[in-house]
Amino acid sequence: IKGVRFIFSAILLACHDAPRLHIANYPHHIVQRGHNRAACFFADEDYQTYRHWLGEALAKTGAALHAYVLMTNHVHLLLTPKAAAHIPRLVMAIGRRYVQTINKTYRRKGTLWDRWIGGVAGADGVGALSCLPDRH
Repeated sequence: IKGVRFIFSAILLACHDAPRLHIANYPHHIVQRGHNRAACFFADEDYQTYRHWLGEALAKTGAALHAYVLMTNHVHLLLTPKAAAHIPRLVMAIGRRYVQTINKTYRRKGTLWDRWIGGVAGADGVGALSCLPDRH
């Protein structure tokens, strides 16, 4: 794989049923969308709460966060895991803890998220930055 540049994010975003490819020590573009594209952040404090649980998950997995974008109804993460198994663990941990907090705060039930989408963003790090949106 060394020396080969590949960008899988666009493919994975286009095909929800595509298998997720996770490779240790390569940047990954992860997208968490609100269920049915509904809001997942309702107040300024919610963004801080998400960042808190993201920090906890990063500390547990040792993944390196390069950039993130928190939109009203979805999240983009650009991160590099130390192990391939860290990506699903990280996303599930954030989702579980954040949703618990939001459901308790707003007295709601159920999930906030649709299935998350993600894959190798760019083996050389250059293509990885192009995965982040400049506008929506």
